Amino acid sequence: MKPLESGIRNELNFRELGGIPVKDGRKVRRFLLFRSGGLHLFTPQELALLNKYGIRAIADLRAWYDWKKHPDPDLGAERITHEGKVSSGGEKIDFSPRAFSQCGSDAVKQMEKLKEYYRRMPFGNSAYQALMKALADNKVPLLFHCTTGKDRTGIAAMVILYLLGAEDQEIMADYLLSNEYRRAVIEEYTKVENLKDPGDEGCRKLAVMRGGVLEEMGKTSLDEIHRRYASPEDYAREEYGWDKKQLEEVRNRFLE
Repeated sequence: MKPLESGIRNELNFRELGGIPVKDGRKVRRFLLFRSGGLHLFTPQELALLNKYGIRAIADLRAWYDWKKHPDPDLGAERITHEGKVSSGGEKIDFSPRAFSQCGSDAVKQMEKLKEYYRRMPFGNSAYQALMKALADNKVPLLFHCTTGKDRTGIAAMVILYLLGAEDQEIMADYLLSNEYRRAVIEEYTKVENLKDPGDEGCRKLAVMRGGVLEEMGKTSLDEIHRRYASPEDYAREEYGWDKKQLEEVRNRFLE
C-alpha cells in the first residue's frame, strides 16, 4: 500500500488498515484505522496533512515515561494513553542503540529476549486494552502509534486484523510493510553493522530490527495467539472482555 500522503515521510510509517481483506470476503473500511510512528516526529507540514483525515482519537502505545518526555502535539483529538506494561519482560530488555549494535553471543542473547517480549506482547497488554476499548466505543477515525510505528504498533495492527477476521498472510503482509516504508532507515543501520562484522547473522538481524521488523518476531506473536486461543472470539473474550455479539458489532462497524 502506498503512503496516504506523499508529503509525509515514509520513515514515519503512516498508513491505514483500510482495504485489507478478511476471511468472509469483506474488507476493512477505508479511513477509519490509521497507524504511524511518533507524532512528535512529524513536521508542522506533515501534521497539517494528517489533519485532513479528521482523526477523532489518538491511542499512544508508548510507555508513560515516553509520552511524557515526548508528548503528542495537540491535534484536537482525544488522547488515549495507559500507564501499565506493554508486555511483561520488556522491562528487562535494553532497547538502546548500543544494545541493537551487539554481535556474537551478545546478539543471540538479545534476540532471545526480544522473541520472548514479542511472545508476550498480545496478552495482558494495558496499551492494547485501551486501544480495543476505543474501537469498541467507536472512537473513529482513530490513529494508534508508538515511536517508530513498527513494533508495538505493528503487533497492535496484527491484533486488530486478527479480531476482524483477516487471514494470517494478510496480517503478516501488513506487519512486514514497515520494512518497505522504512527501507532507507534499515539500509543505513545494516550498512554500519555489515562493516563491523559482515558474517554475523545476529548482528545483522538486530540492525534490521532497529530500523524495521523481522518476520520471525511477528510470527512469534501470531503463533502464540493461535497457541493460546482457538479463535478470535476466544481471544476477544479473554483479553478484552468482548462477547460474541460485541465482536460482531465491531466487525460490522469496521468491515464492508
